[in-house]
Amino acid sequence: PLNTNLTSDEEDHVSHILDTITEKVHKRRLVLFPFFKPYDRSKAFTRACTKHQFGRVLRTLDLIPSPYDFNILCKKFEDRETGDINYVLFCQMIEQDFVAIKIESEQQFPFERARIDEEQKREKFKVNIDTSNVNLNDLIGRIRHHVLINRIRVKEFFEDFDPLRLGTISQSRFIRVLASLGLTGLDGVPLTEAQMFALCDHYRHPDQHDLIVWKQFEQDIESVFTLSDLEKSPTIQVSPQTIYEMPTTGTPNWSNIDPFNKEELHQTMQNWKTKCEQRRIDIVQPFKQFDKHNRGHVTRVQFRQCLAIAGLNYTEKELEAVEAAFIDDNGFASRRFLEWIQPQRHDPLRYNILQEELKSLNKQKVLSDIKSLTSIQDILQKIKGQVFRRRIRLYEWLKDHDKLNCGRLSFDTFRRAINPCQLELTESELSLLEDYYRSRVDVDAIEYKKFCDEIESIFTTDALEKNPLVNAEQYVAIKDTTNIHLDSDKEDRVTNLMDKMAKRVHSRRIQLFPLFEDFDRVRNGHVTQNQFLRVLNDLGLLKLLNGFEKDNLLEKFRVRVGGRDDIDYITFCHGLNALAGFEAGIP
Repeated sequence: PLNTNLTSDEEDHVSHILDTITEKVHKRRLVLFPFFKPYDRSKAFTRACTKHQFGRVLRTLDLIPSPYDFNILCKKFEDRETGDINYVLFCQMIEQDFVAIKIESEQQFPFERARIDEEQKREKFKVNIDTSNVNLNDLIGRIRHHVLINRIRVKEFFEDFDPLRLGTISQSRFIRVLASLGLTGLDGVPLTEAQMFALCDHYRHPDQHDLIVWKQFEQDIESVFTLSDLEKSPTIQVSPQTIYEMPTTGTPNWSNIDPFNKEELHQTMQNWKTKCEQRRIDIVQPFKQFDKHNRGHVTRVQFRQCLAIAGLNYTEKELEAVEAAFIDDNGFASRRFLEWIQPQRHDPLRYNILQEELKSLNKQKVLSDIKSLTSIQDILQKIKGQVFRRRIRLYEWLKDHDKLNCGRLSFDTFRRAINPCQLELTESELSLLEDYYRSRVDVDAIEYKKFCDEIESIFTTDALEKNPLVNAEQYVAIKDTTNIHLDSDKEDRVTNLMDKMAKRVHSRRIQLFPLFEDFDRVRNGHVTQNQFLRVLNDLGLLKLLNGFEKDNLLEKFRVRVGGRDDIDYITFCHGLNALAGFEAGIP
């Protein structure tokens, strides 16, 4: 509609502007509507355009008046609500042959009056459906259960019928969407006509009674998955989804069963369960053959056939009691029946158990400080011995943690970097190492480059290019047994025992190495404690030992290899041969 809030002077001025534009259009034989229509395609042909687009078309056709006249012209044809220009009415007032809005008389369309009469007759004969017997809470609960177990997104079904996202649709479309959700079929929740109209009445728009507020219905149903606007209430407690699960319609309530039938039911079920356990009857397979879609239900006839296949005897009274307890609207609930007769054992999820095992395996093991070394030189010799035997480059493990290449690492980073090397350093040994190589620049850091240079000096002498005439000495790894120090009484007892065994070896010219090497298949110079005692027994030396001497001898030559306490037989044999007067390397 045109703007009627203009003054008389403005109306006269607008008429003068329109006459001027009409004269130009008639003289140049212009058609204005095709120039305005392209700007209206994105708005579903609302017959309006913006003020800027209106001026752009007039400027293109060289019809634009002065700025003052243009503002008055826009004021005449603008929409009072949106502020857009009604270009269709403007074209109709400029062009004589163009008709934008045509009002037909009612006499020209008699069929419209006939349609209205038909609707009035339909309203007279409309049948009122009684919805007073519908339990709305139970109905909404069953719809929630259906949506939950089938994982249905209700919103996606309604949005196809509501392109403008108004949140409301007509009643016929609402019923059609309910049918699409599976609420009228055999596999879903078969709603009656009364239940359909009860839902429509509950969610009807308060002002427009022919519309249904589907947005509220969607929020009530999809609350089974999560609550809306949880970010506004982060402390709210969300209920578990299991509370929305409902039994199948028609499921009998066992509390309302007659006491005589209940006793008959329990006795029959217990007899069948005992018979299946004693005879190892697999009653699950007959039910699976009849329930091909795994719906958990079979017919009454199929249930009796399954009992006959399994060989379970029954009387007619017992069968009636069982059927009354397990039959619902979908048939005989075979799944609930089998859970009673042959309950399946639910094993715990192995994933959580494996995760705990991995955590325990990956957990860093802290070595006990019972046999910790107290001298920094002994600690360095221990590290050098392991690096020499295992050929480890400590610098390669530590340099990746020094991003600035400053030669320093924090204590925590140093421990984390050296831990994969498996040097088996205790807490006190690491503390001594950190105190010895503590940086003077940063008291919380360690000079790891100096530490690496000291350890790697066992392979070669540093800066040989400056002293080419220096003779490099080969490093000899110190045996772990040399670091074992017993108390004076045990040392004297072991010394006397070694002298006693050396005399036996010298007198009988016993060869020690061959028997030990038979047990040392990997040639690492170590055997187990049982193997060590077995070899001594074969050599006739074990009878020279008593209980205390045997324990002291094992403690003297015991070393830790691969997490197990073994015996260093090479050191033992060399010491015994030296006391016996045998030359090394000569049989």
